[in-house]
Amino acid sequence: MGDLSQYTLPTTEEVFSDLVVYPAFDKDTKQPNPPPPSRGDSGQSGQSAQSGGSGDESGEDQ
Repeated sequence: MGDLSQYTLPTTEEVFSDLVVYPAFDKDTKQPNPPPPSRGDSGQSGQSAQSGGSGDESGEDQ
């Protein structure tokens, strides 16, 4: 195999270009930030609900 150093992996920002990085702690007050707006939460909950539903359907088919 060749030298692995010739392969450069893309950065996280390049892979997840649409991902909004939300800091957990406020830079000024050093206090924990509240959760980000519900846009990310609704997306995640929707995906988990869909994946759970598909799992149930496959179980019923079997």
